[in-house]
Amino acid sequence: MPTPENIDTDAPKPKRLAIGVEGGFDGRGFTEVKETMLACYDEVSQNIYTAPLEIIENNQYLENYVNTIVALTSTDKKGVEAWEGDLREVEPLLNPAFYIQPSLPADGPGLNLYKCDLCDKCDNLWLNLGTGFVGCGRKYYDGTGGNNHAIEHFQTVGEAEARFSVKIGTICPNIEYIDIYDYKADKFVKDPWLDEHLKHFGIDYNNSKKTEKTVTEMEIDLNKKLGNEWDVIQESGHDLIKAETTFGIENLGSTCYMAAVIQALAVCEEVNARFGNRTEYHELIKNLDKNEVEKIKDNFEFQIRKLFTNVIHGSNVDLGEHVEIRPRAFKVLIGKGHQEFATWSQQDSGEWFQHFLEVIDRNCRTEGLKNPGTFFTYQVEERLQCSQSHKWRVTSRSDNMIQVPINPDDANDNCIPFESTISRFFAPADITGFKSPETNQLGNAQKWTKMTSFPDLLMVQLGKFYFDDQWQPKKYNIEVDVPNEFSLAAFKNSSEKIGESELLPEEGPVEVQFDMVKVRQLVEMGFSENACKRAIHTVGEVAAGLDWLCGHLEDPDLNDPFQVFVAPVKTSGNSMEFKPEDIMMITSMGFTEKQAKKALKNTDNNVARAADWIFSHMDELDDQDVEESGSANNANSEPEFTDGNAEYVLRAIISHMGSNATAGHYVSHVRKNVSEDKWVIVNDEKASHSVAPPKKMGYLYLFERKKY
Repeated sequence: MPTPENIDTDAPKPKRLAIGVEGGFDGRGFTEVKETMLACYDEVSQNIYTAPLEIIENNQYLENYVNTIVALTSTDKKGVEAWEGDLREVEPLLNPAFYIQPSLPADGPGLNLYKCDLCDKCDNLWLNLGTGFVGCGRKYYDGTGGNNHAIEHFQTVGEAEARFSVKIGTICPNIEYIDIYDYKADKFVKDPWLDEHLKHFGIDYNNSKKTEKTVTEMEIDLNKKLGNEWDVIQESGHDLIKAETTFGIENLGSTCYMAAVIQALAVCEEVNARFGNRTEYHELIKNLDKNEVEKIKDNFEFQIRKLFTNVIHGSNVDLGEHVEIRPRAFKVLIGKGHQEFATWSQQDSGEWFQHFLEVIDRNCRTEGLKNPGTFFTYQVEERLQCSQSHKWRVTSRSDNMIQVPINPDDANDNCIPFESTISRFFAPADITGFKSPETNQLGNAQKWTKMTSFPDLLMVQLGKFYFDDQWQPKKYNIEVDVPNEFSLAAFKNSSEKIGESELLPEEGPVEVQFDMVKVRQLVEMGFSENACKRAIHTVGEVAAGLDWLCGHLEDPDLNDPFQVFVAPVKTSGNSMEFKPEDIMMITSMGFTEKQAKKALKNTDNNVARAADWIFSHMDELDDQDVEESGSANNANSEPEFTDGNAEYVLRAIISHMGSNATAGHYVSHVRKNVSEDKWVIVNDEKASHSVAPPKKMGYLYLFERKKY
């Protein structure tokens, strides 16, 4: 952790990607912060869960055991005091005695060191030492770099000829600055015989001038700019003054994702009015009878009011130095029954925000109370046009967070304009393999998404997290230039109505799953596959299917391709209809039809979201709130919206530090007075007046509607 008073501003600039060695980062100006946690390995899920040491405070045996382990000195400590990230070793295979460079064809095209052989890239070029191919480098996460032609050449030609390449722009008299890459070993190497290898192509490095940075120099620049993400977001090095009227939340052990969201919500008047009134909180306590007091840890209204009144007004209880609020019971209650949030592991703050709104909605509906989550709910209209028939399908859905994509191609100097990310969210999407219900043929379609309503409170999530080719979670370390104010007016849905004759048919064919073992048994008796599918679909069993076939031999469509047409989902009054294939998909996972309907009901009949919902709400599946027909509860299940002008102002920023959403740390910056551009940083239990809010480095941005 940076210690401002120890930072040496005159220290030499690093020239190597290393720590504690000459030419690298010297490590001065930092203090080491250690945190000891309990870890438990679950053999069933094969997950490791962590918890704070406070949970064993009353167990003397475990305390002694843990203290003994903590006291032990790591035998590996000395081994990590110095680290070199760019250490390169001589590759013996480059010895001319073994490494033979093939002769270049005399009648072939001349060697062009200034342009990629396959594209127009003129920088970040690599010369293959075995083939003479000049290709552009890899495309970096921020959109810069090349088009991957150099490595693709290696993958095409093979390691026997194309294993080693040199970065052309780094060729200079100092061989230590020249990048040579081993594609097979996937690392940089040293080539003491580089002079001879380059002369093979007529290149004299003694007369060459370095024109580009080496990869190490680029990594150092990036490390200084983004590698200190922790310092920038936490405003390390600044003399931060304590914010007396803002109250932090203790980190109970990887609970910063929750605390950051709570701090952001606490600045919203709509949330304050519902949960932050201290007088109402005290009245609630008075009205609790003796039986309820014993169950207070499971009382949603009590726990949420207790937390928000303390965050907004401060705690009435002294919990120790620097500790303002310790919401252990709240955390357990909100995460109860959830596969992820019931654990003490780090989580995605965006996912927890949506889960929290679901919990609020469920409890408010049950108790008939006002739901502040409706201030975040908005409605969008999706229009899909079939490219074959040019007809339309118009649907609506609701959501409570805009999840905008991050595209590295939009970056300029590692920064993306906020307008680019928002525009991509509403940009037309091309759909391939669309089976038109009008023509019954596969083709293409295009879909537009527009806002139907504009919520009072708007949460925007930047799509910084992704999975790489190996399905490992990663994060784009790209800045997004988010303004204090912006407008969604350009993305309002069209007032132009689509005529009935321009709409796609309300019925369409759906795929039906068959027991193909039974179908084949009937096929072996001499019937067509389509006829046997009809029989099995109708009666289910082979013997009954044979009887059915014998009675329908004269049917004109018996041997036609088998399709089932179903009406689209409709809602009317207090009832909701579900697609049979959606019910079938969820029940095939081992759930009952009633549970499948509950999942679909809670996700607006979106089967993909329903599958995720059902695994996250296992404790709610047996609640008696879904009936085969309409019920009184369903009358209030329609989402509520707020609407107004489309102008928004920024109120809070939730930033993430670390390699992926489930690791690292979350911090919030809140704007108490919207009329001033003054911010408070809340880092767990510490709240201070912000000096340099990291507006470009956030993950979640909370806006409120502009009040004129």
